Amino acid sequence: MTQSCPPQPQVSVIVPVYNQERYLEECISSIRRQTLAEWECLIINDGSSDSSGEIARRFSEADSRIRYFEQKNGGVSSARNLGMQRASGRYLCFVDGDDFIDAAFLKHLLDASDRGASDLTVAGKLFCDRFPPDKIPALPTCGIFLRREFPLKNNLEFPEGIHPCEDGLFSHFVLALTEKFPSVRRPFTITASMNRATTTRYGKEPPTSCP
Repeated sequence: MTQSCPPQPQVSVIVPVYNQERYLEECISSIRRQTLAEWECLIINDGSSDSSGEIARRFSEADSRIRYFEQKNGGVSSARNLGMQRASGRYLCFVDGDDFIDAAFLKHLLDASDRGASDLTVAGKLFCDRFPPDKIPALPTCGIFLRREFPLKNNLEFPEGIHPCEDGLFSHFVLALTEKFPSVRRPFTITASMNRATTTRYGKEPPTSCP
């Protein structure tokens, strides 16, 4: 009997991990609870010295959608870039090891991205305000939801030292890319997905600040 190959994932969730044993199980569990079924999760262990690697490896052995990688400590940008190189989904989503996400997070962003045919989609208030103040359910990092062909086609990487959503959600990341790679300015489409019902689609120039 021929065994069929699993379908290509719609979304590749990239999780850079460095000494986050306290939060990692909750993070990965929230990814596994997604209402969207077609995802993969790439956990990049960036040289952790705690039990983060053991936790991640345990999940990867229990769920074939979770893939585990190790590298020497090179920083969060390096870990994300490795994840982008190994990803196979149509979209890339970045979740830190101390974040957790709403169960509808990936499905909502995928729908918003497909509707807007956007290069980059940003999560809005629905996923940011419903949790206790000591929790970071979706932002900052999860504001970055990229069409996979966008960075690959333009040979883009996360610049070292850039934290995508500090001081204005995604604007630092967007501006860093467009300054470093002017050729990506056109076409460049962004969808700000503020809740399940509404999206805002920007034009061909990235905004200079958050919506």
